[in-house]
Amino acid sequence: MTLNTVWAEIPMSDTAKNTKNPIRGLLTAGVRPQSTPRSTKSIINMSMGDPTVYGNLKTPVGVLEAMHKHLDSYKGHGYGPATGLNVARQALADKYSDPENGVNYTSDDTFLATGGSGAIELAMAALCGTGDSILIPRPGFTLYKTQAVSR
Repeated sequence: MTLNTVWAEIPMSDTAKNTKNPIRGLLTAGVRPQSTPRSTKSIINMSMGDPTVYGNLKTPVGVLEAMHKHLDSYKGHGYGPATGLNVARQALADKYSDPENGVNYTSDDTFLATGGSGAIELAMAALCGTGDSILIPRPGFTLYKTQAVSR
């Protein structure tokens, strides 16, 4: 049996062609924050939104212990629901409900994303169609414009 090792080229979607994130370009170019002559404090690079990268935000011991206990139980080694675990979604609904003012959320009113960028992308995809007018805050996060232009 002979295998065909030549793959057909798959054309890019219009959305992919229109997606350009200026932050990613800066980061891949190697731009680093510079200290100023007036400051002797070290700079914490938070350009990717992850303060743990440089060891500046240690995970609390109690969280680590709970994670180990959960891993040892073998109950969470697969994919969770795409919208987030129901128990976590319900906890958020409970936290932000305000029954005294008629605001009562349930887990069906919440959605968990894998970070701010993923949440913005999902929200824009769900709410905005091709040709829609989108208001972008200024100053604001550059990903809003990136997602708006790609629509």
